[in-house]
Amino acid sequence: MNKLKILWPYLLILVVVALFFFPVFKGLMPFPGDLLVNENPYKTQGFLGYSPGGYPNKAQDKDVITEMYPWRYFSINQLKKGSIPFWDPNNFSGNPQMADFQTAVFYPFNILYFIFSFNTAWTLIIILQTLLAAVFMYIFLHKALYLKKFASVIGAVAFGFSSYMVVWLEYGNIGSTLLWLPIALFFTRRIYKKTTAGNFLLLIASLSLSILAGYIQGVFYIYAVCFLYFFFLFLSDKKRKENLEKILPFLAALFFPVLITLFQILPTYELFLNSTRGSYSLSQISTLLSPLYYWVTVLVPDFFGNPATRNYWFNGTYIERVMYAGVAILFFAIYGAVHSKNKEKKFFLLLSVLSLIVATDLPGIKFLYLIPIPVVSTTVPTREFNIFIFGLIILAAMGLDHWLSEKSYKTKLTIIFGLTYVFIWGLVFLLPKFLNISPADISVTKHNLILPTILAFATIAAFYVKKINVRLSLLAVTLIVCFDLFYFFNKITPFSPTELVYPKSPVISFLQKNAGINRFWGYGSAYILPNFQLVDKTYSPE
Repeated sequence: MNKLKILWPYLLILVVVALFFFPVFKGLMPFPGDLLVNENPYKTQGFLGYSPGGYPNKAQDKDVITEMYPWRYFSINQLKKGSIPFWDPNNFSGNPQMADFQTAVFYPFNILYFIFSFNTAWTLIIILQTLLAAVFMYIFLHKALYLKKFASVIGAVAFGFSSYMVVWLEYGNIGSTLLWLPIALFFTRRIYKKTTAGNFLLLIASLSLSILAGYIQGVFYIYAVCFLYFFFLFLSDKKRKENLEKILPFLAALFFPVLITLFQILPTYELFLNSTRGSYSLSQISTLLSPLYYWVTVLVPDFFGNPATRNYWFNGTYIERVMYAGVAILFFAIYGAVHSKNKEKKFFLLLSVLSLIVATDLPGIKFLYLIPIPVVSTTVPTREFNIFIFGLIILAAMGLDHWLSEKSYKTKLTIIFGLTYVFIWGLVFLLPKFLNISPADISVTKHNLILPTILAFATIAAFYVKKINVRLSLLAVTLIVCFDLFYFFNKITPFSPTELVYPKSPVISFLQKNAGINRFWGYGSAYILPNFQLVDKTYSPE
């Protein structure tokens, strides 16, 4: 019984992950094969009863099929041959492979590819992103911030399946990097409270693994948040003079992962120096930042539509601007920001607000990105929203924790929260009268506003049901959060039969048989996307 009390949060997280990835148990894999077979040369063939080019797909970005899978496939095959994949001979006149940070050649979890078939290992790594992210978040919330188990589990699930994790899930490297953030914060706090060899080494291990996971911008965010968190703890401590000696071990723990992973960082740095990609111009930065009115998607994720349903009508990229944490998560985050008495609330509130501001096209913000900060000045600024979501989820967990202890209820927040959705509805009906928005686009917005509105009022109802029945209230909150996250996850995440993973094609078979090491290039209907060659073992000049 005691073991069950300890283990039930982890078991519940495992069950939720299993339910979300239920298609895997039906033989499908988390890979956009639906998109792949709608590209040349495969779209001239029919698959699984569908006519050529007619297989239904969720209109994802092509990077997974043109970069992430081929790079990983080639790298693993080279490693299995006992060769470090320094060079990709199949594309252009050859390309640096290992030096491209995103290939994640040395990520320790690649060991799974040596145990299982490639597609099975790919599936396991995709699933592990959400599972480990949730488990690490639970550990941080419950064992570092001392929040109740229920609040910690909700926060854990919300982070594992947050919109940012989900839209980048099948890239494999972004989620694999960000999942180390909560556990790195956990050991940052442990070092501050008690600097032991174990805490020191485990922080080094967490940061080293985040570096090797293959998403350099995410590594920058993890380092920045850990650094700021440590000094928040230090500056807010009345006994900080006694803790001055802890600064040096902490800084050393930040430095050693960089030193340990120099075998990856130095080749990447050299590639950066020789890359044609540079900093963005001021006009480009303006278009990459999120407009202020896009903040409405914090409340309504698909206010401007969704690419998976072919109705996204915003002039920009959907996955680069997600900032949705969930309706109930948002409610309790606001509640936590207002009412929680947790001493660390201020840090995560400030972290969320700053992350939201620096990724938004507000006056003067674009000039920040002209500062030549490594990584940040050459990458998409709206990816900062992942830290906004992270902070929001922690605030929500704090809010849930306080709500569980609270005996009296203040109605002001629930009224304002409900009226906010009523206001959005009114705005949607008025917008076409003042702005040139098509009836079709407004119809999409109205349709996508229905579910968040229902969830908002369901959350308010669950909030008050606690007065009558605590267990029923907790069950309702759990179901609302899980349903909300699952709906978003299921809507945009593709699962494909393994038959759609770079299937046999007469065109590819011909090239494999006749081209040898000669490079080929096609145009129009004969064009084949770059990096497919890493899987097909053919050669392209692109």
